[in-house]
Amino acid sequence: NILTNMDSLGLLMMDEVLDKLDVTGRFKFIEYLLESDEQLFLVSHTDDINNLFSNKIQIVKSNGMTEVFIQ
Repeated sequence: NILTNMDSLGLLMMDEVLDKLDVTGRFKFIEYLLESDEQLFLVSHTDDINNLFSNKIQIVKSNGMTEVFIQ
């Protein structure tokens, strides 16, 4: 069962956990996450962290269209 074995996947998934942190707290939390050996899947609407991650999926909605950018 995947739910009972999530800790063995080596994957950390977080959704909008940074949005309520101030800038200092946000960067300290990210620094901590990047020291981990886990693969990280982080959903955020915070633009100032974009350059901290080498692999990104960015979803942009504009004029009723949605574009997906993989970097």
